[in-house]
Amino acid sequence: MTKQKPKVLLHIGDLHSGAKSAVACLFDAQDEDDPPLSPSKRQIELYSKLKELEASAKQVAKVYGIILVLGADMIEGYHQHGTNTWGTSDDQRELATRLLMPFANIATEIYGLLGTETHTGIEGENDKAVVRKLGGIAKQRFIFDYNGVIIDCAHHARNTVYPARIAIERSIKEAIKNGDPIPNIIIRHHLHRYDHDERNFIHGGQVRHIQAAICPCWKLPDPFTRKIAPEQFPDIGALWVYPDEQKIVPAIYKYRKDNITKL
Repeated sequence: MTKQKPKVLLHIGDLHSGAKSAVACLFDAQDEDDPPLSPSKRQIELYSKLKELEASAKQVAKVYGIILVLGADMIEGYHQHGTNTWGTSDDQRELATRLLMPFANIATEIYGLLGTETHTGIEGENDKAVVRKLGGIAKQRFIFDYNGVIIDCAHHARNTVYPARIAIERSIKEAIKNGDPIPNIIIRHHLHRYDHDERNFIHGGQVRHIQAAICPCWKLPDPFTRKIAPEQFPDIGALWVYPDEQKIVPAIYKYRKDNITKL
């Protein structure tokens, strides 16, 4: 009998395909009359980081069965803050699918979260379309049980100074109130920056451990984010979650930030 590989979850989210500041590769538009996507130098640099993650995933897959969890906002879409975009919604979905297909081909299971309607359309239709093309299923929230380890995954997180800590506090409160299992691991996206927190607490006379992390993204600042957070620069990358060890390992890729101008 073949020994089954242990499982690891790979979280990739916030690609924002179609945004001119997001990860991209050379790509022909779906309509032959529309211009092809010619990525900028910044987009090509992001793509090289995504290929580094792909290479790492191939190595991990030799030991683990990879569960791919897509963290939503797979495309940029069209909205009041998204004027720096390329292609139609079809183009953007096809681009996201091409970027993620190498990971889908490695994965043993694929799950996709649904994100922000301004990006993903009514009821997350764009996220759903990408996830389905990759062979997965999509929902607003997934609560996984891996050998008794509860992993709570959703897209949105509170935009605070300590979002991972807030996610822990809210999750404990809601689980106790509703009589649900308290998660061991919480993963959120949306904020385009990595954060992590963990703590012990007493419940039912037992000491419990819980941790949460915010997944990095694949989009650099655009004019809108410069306006609302001019001092912030996003974290680029993904998250590995090892349920057997109850361990979260960020894969954060160094990227040149704003240059310093000497006077």
